Amino acid sequence: MIDLSRFQETYFQECAELLGEIEELLLGCADASPDAETLNALFRAVHSIKGGGGAFGFNDLVRFAHAYETLLDELRAGRIAADSDAIGLLIQARDALEGFVEAAQTETALPDDYAAALRAQLGAAAGTGADGGRMDAGFA
Repeated sequence: MIDLSRFQETYFQECAELLGEIEELLLGCADASPDAETLNALFRAVHSIKGGGGAFGFNDLVRFAHAYETLLDELRAGRIAADSDAIGLLIQARDALEGFVEAAQTETALPDDYAAALRAQLGAAAGTGADGGRMDAGFA
């Protein structure tokens, strides 16, 4: 059997860097709406965390990150305004995503409802259901 611990260690190091980048980018949005480059960088960071999490079977992390990146994708497409409410939600989601990463790293079980309300808020803001499908496309 392959020892994945070395790969997981690298993944968690990258997560720490990406979470720091997300925080820095979002703090830069406090005074002005994010530009396309910032939104793209935020999306890539969340997508990278999600992708690695999927490779290691961190399903709750992946589910939450999917809702997070779906809202970012809607912002990137200009279908949703990147106003202070959206930025506030992205900041909350960043903190929750960090909680998922820390739980995976320490092999700690989070409560079943951890960030469930926030994930629902992300879905509502993005115009999607809980699974991230577009509500106007017939997904719930």
